[in-house]
Amino acid sequence: MNKSFGIEETLKATVNSLSTPEKVWQGMAAVYWAEVVGTDAAAASEAEKVVNGVLHVSVVHSVWSQELILLKGKILPKLNAKLGGRFIKDIRFSIGNVAGRVGTILERDPTEQELESIILDEKELAILQEELNVTQSIPDEKLREAITRRVTRNRLIRRWRQDHGWKICLGCTALHQTDNELCPLCRIS
Repeated sequence: MNKSFGIEETLKATVNSLSTPEKVWQGMAAVYWAEVVGTDAAAASEAEKVVNGVLHVSVVHSVWSQELILLKGKILPKLNAKLGGRFIKDIRFSIGNVAGRVGTILERDPTEQELESIILDEKELAILQEELNVTQSIPDEKLREAITRRVTRNRLIRRWRQDHGWKICLGCTALHQTDNELCPLCRIS
């Protein structure tokens, strides 16, 4: 029987096949932080690192630290559910630099009109073409077209974000909105 996997299942299978999947899943905690805690809390906090299963989070003010401590009982299970296991055992909050994110975090994605107005340069077009070449081996036409649309949209969103102040991580080339040269995930690694 031919069983097809979705992107989420494929990602989980790939990560779990690595020699230290726990470290990857722990690192993903920083990626999922904003989604789990919501826009307001994410604007006032930043997941910094994971040490021995403890996620260390910087917050801009003691009020936010107290608020997040009170919500920790809800945040921790939600975060671990997103990660697919009990990879984060505790969360510690400390007042610190949140990379100037309060009031400056970009809280929206580009509109379709904004995306349509983006013109990729030659280098970006070459990268996009390289990414799209991978889809040519997908036999299912509808799936291939859907993935092609998603990859193209992601490339346009990346350019839009760069145009709106996001920085390229020197470690992994992911885009981020911190004052650091490295994204939160690379700083955890």
